Amino acid sequence: MEQKTIVVCDLSHCGTTMLTGIIQILGVSMVEDGYVGHSREDNEIRNAAKAYRKKGDTDSLKEVIDRKNKEKDVWGFKLINLWATDIIFEHLRNPIYLLILKDPVSVTKRRLSRCDRGRLSNTLKRMIRAVKLTPIDTHFISYLDAIVAPREFVCNIAEIIGIEPTEEQIDRAIKFIQPRIGYPLVEDE
Repeated sequence: MEQKTIVVCDLSHCGTTMLTGIIQILGVSMVEDGYVGHSREDNEIRNAAKAYRKKGDTDSLKEVIDRKNKEKDVWGFKLINLWATDIIFEHLRNPIYLLILKDPVSVTKRRLSRCDRGRLSNTLKRMIRAVKLTPIDTHFISYLDAIVAPREFVCNIAEIIGIEPTEEQIDRAIKFIQPRIGYPLVEDE
């Protein structure tokens, strides 16, 4: 299999946890070194990216990426809000970028009890910024597609990242999507 890195991007609360979990279930190492709660955010990448964002420390981030590149042919991580993109993107091998987006009204309502124009406008601006910051070869993923047609969604993700999952992996990934079952319950099976 070709060496590559899968990068799951979004604005916060748009579905990265779901998408990262699906990719992990399909067999790609996304958070092997530990993750924060059920967010499936890799601690090493997260901490190194924070150090870059706050202190301009590029070495930690480069070291983590270089080490993961040496350890795995195919690996990935979740990157919320696309910070540190300039330093991260140049060190990835054959990266596949997946930008997952939700309906902006639902994202806005999640943050407030009601949706006001100012908050909705800010959400739309952040979505536009996210689209502008991702590399040209980004795959745009709809959260709604996962809910409406989970099997097709999972199979499409597998095709995009170039893997051939088993039926069991596909079934587990579909369960992972289901809101009533939820992420924590499936991962404990």
